[in-house]
Amino acid sequence: MVEIKARMKERGLTATSLAAKSGLRQERIEAILAGDDFSLDELQAVAKALGVSTLELLHTPEQQQKSEVLFRKTAGKKSSQLSEPIHKFSAQIANSFSLMTSLLGNISWLQSFPKADLTYDSAFRAAVIFRDRYYNGDQVSPIQTLPDILSRTIGVFVFVQRAQGAEGASALVGGQAFIFLAARTFKPRMLFTLAHELGHLIGRHHPEEEFAFVDPDIDPIATSPRSNKHEAFADAFAGELLLPAAGVGVALSKARSHFGIKQDAIGDIEVSFLARVFGVSFEAAARRCETLQLLPSGGARSLLEYLQKQHGGPEKRGDEVGLPPRGEIEFPAVPPQLLDAAIERIRHGQMSIGRASALLRISISDVLAAHAQYAS
Repeated sequence: MVEIKARMKERGLTATSLAAKSGLRQERIEAILAGDDFSLDELQAVAKALGVSTLELLHTPEQQQKSEVLFRKTAGKKSSQLSEPIHKFSAQIANSFSLMTSLLGNISWLQSFPKADLTYDSAFRAAVIFRDRYYNGDQVSPIQTLPDILSRTIGVFVFVQRAQGAEGASALVGGQAFIFLAARTFKPRMLFTLAHELGHLIGRHHPEEEFAFVDPDIDPIATSPRSNKHEAFADAFAGELLLPAAGVGVALSKARSHFGIKQDAIGDIEVSFLARVFGVSFEAAARRCETLQLLPSGGARSLLEYLQKQHGGPEKRGDEVGLPPRGEIEFPAVPPQLLDAAIERIRHGQMSIGRASALLRISISDVLAAHAQYAS
C-alpha cells in the first residue's frame, strides 16, 4: 500500500509503532504493507492511527500524483514540512475531477491579464483589469464579494479547509484554477489570502504550464521585505485589488471628517476605519497605507504593537471609538459547481451521499441540506 507507506514516512512511523497506534498485530501491518488484502475494520484502524480518512488510503489517482509533484516542486526544501497540506490539496484536486468527469477547465479568463513581469506596476495593472472586467469598472468601492466573483462568475474552484501548516494555496492543473484557504473565524484575514492566491494565479500563469503553490504563512506586515518576486507580486496585487488608492482616499476623508481629526499624520483610528470598510485586517490596511506613503516604513508594525499593548488589539480599539461594525464576508466551503454536480449524481442514483461527503470533504448533514434545497 503505497499511500500507507507515504503517510507513515511523513509521520516517522514504523510498522511496530503503527501497530501500537492502530491496535493491529505487527504481522498484519507488515502483511498489508507487502500488498496483502485487508478488511474494512483494518483499514479504518490504520486510517485513524495515521490521522487521515480511509478514502485517502485507498488509491492515489494520477491527477493527485501530478498535483503533489507540482506542489513539491515549488515548495522545494519546505516540501517535507508541508506534506500534510500538499497531500490534502492534491487529493481535493483529484476529487474535483472525479466529481466532474466532463470538467474541461476554465482558464480563458486569465488571458485578460498580460504576462506579469512581477513588478509593482504590473500588480497595479492586473488589479485595475480585474476590477474593470469583473467589478463593473469600479475602481473605488470595497470588493468583499470576491469569493462569489471567483467561484460563480469566473469559475475558480475555491475551497475552505482545515489544513495545518498552510494559510493558502493556488494551483493551475488540468486546465482548471484552484484556490485553497485555511478556515479562520476572522474572515478578513481569509479575504486577503484569497486575493493573494489570486495574485499567484495571475502572476504565475503561462498558457502551457501547470503549477501548484502552498503559502505556509501570509503576513501583510512582515518585518523583512519579500525577497521572492512571486510573493511580493501577490502581496502587491492583493493590496491594490482590495484597497484601491482612490477608495482609500475617499474613506480616509470620511473618517477624518466624522471623528474631527485635524492632525496631518494618519493614526490608528483611520487605519481601523479603512480595515472595516474594505473588509480586511488592520495589518493589511496599515500595510497598504505604508505602500501609499501615508505611513512611514515600519509604521504598520508600530501601530499594531501599540494597539495590542494599550487596547488589547485593533478590533477592541475600533469598538471603543464607535467604528461601524464589519460586514459579513461569505466563503462557501466548496465550489458551488462541484456541490451541484454531486447533488445531480445523488439524484440520479449515481453516487451515495456518503461518497459525495468524502469527495467534497464536508459533513453528510451539509450534503443533505444542499440536497433538500435542490429538491425544493
